[in-house]
Amino acid sequence: MRVEPGAAVDTPPELRLFEYQDGPYFLTRGDGPWGERDWTYDRIGNRLTETRDRSGTPETDTYAHTPNGGGGNTPLLGQVLLAPSGTADYAWDPAGNLDALTRGANHLDLTFDAASRMSVIDRDDGGDPPTVFDTALFRYDGRSFLRTAEDSASTATVEPLYDSSGLLHALLEKASPTGPERRHTFEAVTPGYAWPATLALLGLILVTELIPFVGGRGAEARFDWSFLYVTMHFVLLPLAAVAHVLWNVGALAISREGQLRERLLHAGSVVVPLAYLGLLYLRPVFSFSAQALWESFAAQPPWA
Repeated sequence: MRVEPGAAVDTPPELRLFEYQDGPYFLTRGDGPWGERDWTYDRIGNRLTETRDRSGTPETDTYAHTPNGGGGNTPLLGQVLLAPSGTADYAWDPAGNLDALTRGANHLDLTFDAASRMSVIDRDDGGDPPTVFDTALFRYDGRSFLRTAEDSASTATVEPLYDSSGLLHALLEKASPTGPERRHTFEAVTPGYAWPATLALLGLILVTELIPFVGGRGAEARFDWSFLYVTMHFVLLPLAAVAHVLWNVGALAISREGQLRERLLHAGSVVVPLAYLGLLYLRPVFSFSAQALWESFAAQPPWA
């Protein structure tokens, strides 16, 4: 939102104004109830300065990045000169993970596992050896999603819950292992892959059932339509239907904490292939096999 200079506009008290660079669209200005803020960047998009002006006295933080061999900057932030005083210093390990952050007397020491997942944060005095004041522990599941975050001193924990598609569904907070649980639930619009897959399966079923109509148009046809029909009926379609059922049942099992809408989509998508498989294998019971169906169409096509 931008108000042009000189425009006759009654400025509301909560007006926000944003401006961006031409081309890369980096945010260069963001004014609002927090005051005026401006940013500058280098040619590769690293932030160079942030200027804040809330009371008529601008204050500017200056960002310094780790230099590269060519005299330019890498994306790794080295230090921030904070206004009106102080610094924030950053250190990185060889893999490019943040190793330490020091801001005044506050020193954070970060540890990453072999998969570059943050596993421990120690808040200490920065000494050698350091005196640790507090430690946060992070654990992950098999998908590398954060499973729990724990404060070792207070034993407070935060446990994220995800739906079957990996979207964050809820956060469970506990001040202690036996304390009350606070739940924060997030609503997200899922793309819903269940119904497109079901429609694709229905289309495959329809194509298969139309083969006799195409193949019965003449005995002079050089293609063995009956072989294609039987192959799709008893090989391809059953495999696709079983895979569809297993995928949706698996998605239901994973999404025990998922949204109701998503669970209903998966459950509804199981009905179609199960119904088809039931009709397919109940046909011989009622003397209505695929071969009999084919022979009836070959003897008397519907269009004849």
